[in-house]
Amino acid sequence: MLIRIKETGEIKSLEAIHCERQDGGTYNRYEWTRDLIEDGGREHDEDGNTVMTAEDYDWWQKYIADMDADEGELNDLTAELRRLGVDNAADEVRDIVADYLAYMDMEDHHKGRQRAIADIRQRHGLSVAELEAAQ
Repeated sequence: MLIRIKETGEIKSLEAIHCERQDGGTYNRYEWTRDLIEDGGREHDEDGNTVMTAEDYDWWQKYIADMDADEGELNDLTAELRRLGVDNAADEVRDIVADYLAYMDMEDHHKGRQRAIADIRQRHGLSVAELEAAQ
């Protein structure tokens, strides 16, 4: 998704790609940047690019980078739980993360996901070292 920086007119890109690991190691991928950042009230330029301040762009860029890193970690954790024979591992991970993020401001989503990951590891007796060794 192309973004025009309000202060400079510079065109930059933001990309949120959802990647979900399926059984057998294949992935479902889809781009959802506009769904993530558009709230109906954003300004657009004559070319249809979303216009935002440099500060807003930097915030979204960090949010998406954190989200991508967390998502990779959650996919790896789900795969490890499946290897351990946990029934419905993907549902469990998704539900626990959703519970952590339910009433949390977007500013705190990264912390919430990391807390959910730690909680899931603890529930299944997994240490960070065991998860890293399994990858």
